[in-house]
Amino acid sequence: KSLRTIAFRKKKNRNNNNNNCNNRDGNNQNTQNSSFELTCSKSSYAMVCHTLQHKNAIDEILNKNDGILRKKIQMDAARNKGLLYILLNELLFGKYKKIRGGGKLKRNIVKYEKELRDAADTILLARAGEAGTSRSLFRKQIIFPRYVRVNTLKANTEDVVHSLRKTLQSYSSQHTQKEPHHMTREKIYADPHVPDLLVLSPKTGIPWHEHELIRSGKIMLQDKSSCLSALAFDMYFNDNHKVGSPSGNKEEKEEEESMGDFIDACAAPGNKTLHLAALISKRYQQQQLDDHRHILDETKKKQKTTKTLKSSKKLKVDEGAIIPEVPTIFAFDRSSSRILTLRDRIASLTPTAKESADTMMTVDVKPIHEDFLKVNPNDEKYLNVKNILLDPSCSGSGIINTPDRLLDDLHEADDAIDTKSNHNHSKNNHISKRISTLSNFQLVALKHAMSFPQVLRIVYSTCSIHEQENEHVVSSALLESNKEIADEMNQWEIISPPSLRNWKRRGHNVCGLSSDQAESLIRVDGTKGDDTNGFFVCYFQRKGVSEKSPNNDNGKYEIELPPFVDGFYNGQFHHYNEEIVTSMEPMEEESAKLDANHINNQKERLEDHSELSTKKVKDLSAKKKAKKLAWKRRQKESKFSRIKAKEEKEGPKDS
Repeated sequence: KSLRTIAFRKKKNRNNNNNNCNNRDGNNQNTQNSSFELTCSKSSYAMVCHTLQHKNAIDEILNKNDGILRKKIQMDAARNKGLLYILLNELLFGKYKKIRGGGKLKRNIVKYEKELRDAADTILLARAGEAGTSRSLFRKQIIFPRYVRVNTLKANTEDVVHSLRKTLQSYSSQHTQKEPHHMTREKIYADPHVPDLLVLSPKTGIPWHEHELIRSGKIMLQDKSSCLSALAFDMYFNDNHKVGSPSGNKEEKEEEESMGDFIDACAAPGNKTLHLAALISKRYQQQQLDDHRHILDETKKKQKTTKTLKSSKKLKVDEGAIIPEVPTIFAFDRSSSRILTLRDRIASLTPTAKESADTMMTVDVKPIHEDFLKVNPNDEKYLNVKNILLDPSCSGSGIINTPDRLLDDLHEADDAIDTKSNHNHSKNNHISKRISTLSNFQLVALKHAMSFPQVLRIVYSTCSIHEQENEHVVSSALLESNKEIADEMNQWEIISPPSLRNWKRRGHNVCGLSSDQAESLIRVDGTKGDDTNGFFVCYFQRKGVSEKSPNNDNGKYEIELPPFVDGFYNGQFHHYNEEIVTSMEPMEEESAKLDANHINNQKERLEDHSELSTKKVKDLSAKKKAKKLAWKRRQKESKFSRIKAKEEKEGPKDS
């Protein structure tokens, strides 16, 4: 917590649009409102990140021999533990291997510098031969590609690709050809799972926050995993349920094919809400165009003259067609600060009235400052709601390389730190209690969403990797809610979203879930090669709802390759992580030798440095000693002369 305080502070002006957005949607690099802002420079932020990477190693050094060093430097009594961690990191793992600056904390650490260094060398040498030492003691940084989602509410993918191509070429020309992988900086790939999501190199060098496409709201820097929640609904409004079909009974079609409204139960900051709006709007536009083509084809068959044909082009729907109502997304959030963020983002990222006429936006997003748990499921305002997106607050354990998330992710540290110590037991108990509290809230929220009698579909998602927040919540909600529903056809079941059927990583078969149910769950793990942050998605549906798989009968969800891109992304930027592995984590076969040699060489350099330092110190100390003695001699002579002059002035004292 204190490390986070060093890097961030609460933002005073909540209406300021120049700061980073809350990263609950995985969008930790967007340029909208935020609850936090950087307190210091980027170097301070980098220092905090570097300290967190070595935090496990520092803890093991301090806890060695029953935590003697921890007691000596008074770690538990320190008012600012974060600063103390940074000073220890500078001393043991910093570039200069010394603490810059001064102060009481520094003096307290320097007293035991030799003991700290000896403990660090002992631990690193002892662990050098163990597999996975780097993973347990030093946190590995994972570099993901840069994901850019085209905001189809205000732009089209083709124009965005053209604009990005020009920007990449201008920035790529600034890099020399000697730099590794300089050619990949200009590549633009399409994501194979999420439509209108572009994949760029993480090393483009583009200052995204200043880019015109960001400022105009035409693109969003949104992580891939956070796009999966809205995409799970895409199975419903893709090819099945053709809204506005010109054939069939009007009343029956209207009743059967109505998409209904949506609720985003925990909407702020709004990335998932706006992505859902973009998907709905795009599908509606496509259906309207298909219906219009159908009408024109029918008209061409009936009318042969050119004049009649020209007049038919003005037609949009015929008498038998259904004019669909504009769906509404009710975006809830109970926080007064987050609802301001949500309103600002909706205003800036949705088209204006003039732009709506050009983009044919067919969805209405309404931010509501209210607690979703207090909403009456039978309220007339929400009687047309048939879909709920629930992405509640979670531990965020799936998000990687973010300082305020790293502190909670101690599941790997348990292997490196002695879990029997009281210090680590208290840590783990605190985290376990927090996860339990979150999972209870998530279960209540999911059961409340299932209590809406007219709702047919629910998507539940978290950015957590803990089973307690994912599979356990899903299983408990399914069991408890279905017990209260008498009609079997209205009971809930877990369905594998056809839009994500090509996703390989699935749920865990725990907590009473069947193997089929576990296979229907979506899991994302950035530490296992998924190229995005950890995530979890579950799609619920009423048993009585019958839907076809989109696009074809084989259940495949096909994404068209946008024009002018360099193909679908298939790991073309993995080499950035390979470079990190090469420099930080040697291959398992040679890790013991390389780690031991590196530590021994470092120790030899330190010993050589200490010998040279000792000689210099001896020479310097001799000179200083001579100077000090001469100064004392002069002070003594001056004192005697003053006393003698005083006695002569006063004369002999009377006895």
